[in-house]
Amino acid sequence: MSRKSVWIWLPGATEPTMAGRFSLGGYPGRPLGEFQYGEAYLAHSGRISLDQRQLLRFKGTARTTDYGGLFDIFRDVRPEGFGLDMLYRRRAVTSMSDLDVLEYSAGDAVGALEVCDDIQAKMDFVPESSQTMFGVMEELEPSQSNAHIATRLERLPSTSLGGERPKITVLHKGQLWIAKFAGSKDDPSSPLREYLCMTLAAMAGIDAAQVEFVQRRGRGAVLVKRFDRWIDAAGKCRRMHFASGATMLGAATASRDAPGRTYLSLAGNALRWGVAGHMAELWRRMAFNVLVGNGDDHPRNHGFLRREGGWQLSPAYDIAPYTPHGGQALEVKALSMGLLRNGDAGANADNLLLAARQFGIGYGEANDYLDNAYQLIHEKWGGLAKDAGETPLAPPLFKLPVRPERMPEPVWQKTRR
Repeated sequence: MSRKSVWIWLPGATEPTMAGRFSLGGYPGRPLGEFQYGEAYLAHSGRISLDQRQLLRFKGTARTTDYGGLFDIFRDVRPEGFGLDMLYRRRAVTSMSDLDVLEYSAGDAVGALEVCDDIQAKMDFVPESSQTMFGVMEELEPSQSNAHIATRLERLPSTSLGGERPKITVLHKGQLWIAKFAGSKDDPSSPLREYLCMTLAAMAGIDAAQVEFVQRRGRGAVLVKRFDRWIDAAGKCRRMHFASGATMLGAATASRDAPGRTYLSLAGNALRWGVAGHMAELWRRMAFNVLVGNGDDHPRNHGFLRREGGWQLSPAYDIAPYTPHGGQALEVKALSMGLLRNGDAGANADNLLLAARQFGIGYGEANDYLDNAYQLIHEKWGGLAKDAGETPLAPPLFKLPVRPERMPEPVWQKTRR
């Protein structure tokens, strides 16, 4: 059985504290993960539990067989997709154990948690400046494929961030940002589409991460300001503990096609984690995803932050509708997560109205939001692209029915919550 230390940056701290030890063993096909809080951590006046489900109790040994023996909160900091591929290439291997992935991945993982023995290597992580990245973009010929971006980024520090699209953490305007590029299967316009959707989400009353769009020699990138880390006035990097929606739902519920993989289940689990004031915001995010055709709203694209007062919904991120080559957005008939309690994920106005009732939002309020957000999207879509110096993209394909064609209030009132 192999073991690693587990470290956490406690609220307000600039240095990590060892929380305990994680062991991974078991038998072939039956992995077993075990975690124990350390005695020094248990005596720490500022200690917090690493999550509110699997690792809530400070005494005893917690065990799991989910995710190959990884506790959900550890899975959040494990690189996947592009970040994992970069790690493999840098170490000239085709596979690694989960513990080695956690040990050797870069120190820019989401949140305030690290699973490793060499914590100093994580603390020594220093991102390149955005100017260095812009220089790489300038050097690439416009005819070169997006795969060249990944190749050149390998010369910069790697990344522990998940997702399939090429990305890297950079220092931009004195703070940490994530720079995201089009993936190999994306149209080159995909970063611009993400920028438009994230900008419009903020304009539509959603707490969304701050974004910027940059372009060099015809190649675009969207910059997303990190909300889990920031540089303080003394130049120290502060980190905020993070849990994905998948962690809050739990492994079985978060898996694809699981009956409980719904927005309402996520909202209910959040309540059990002590989150408050998130119901209306989650419904707005769900509605906005329908309006812009973002079917990539899986549980890992929702998150929560552990602030001084407890867990809260994080700013929205990754509102990035898939855009295949050709630049034409796809019509999204269903979201990745269910809109209704029964798991119905159909991306239509009636389901949004029914979901509003489940989230405690009135019929008129829900209709007003749909009308206003839909109008905003279609009025601002082209102008925002032009303001970014780009040719307007084809707008989202979703067509909001006029009010007389939506579910009438008497029927809505009779539906069960």
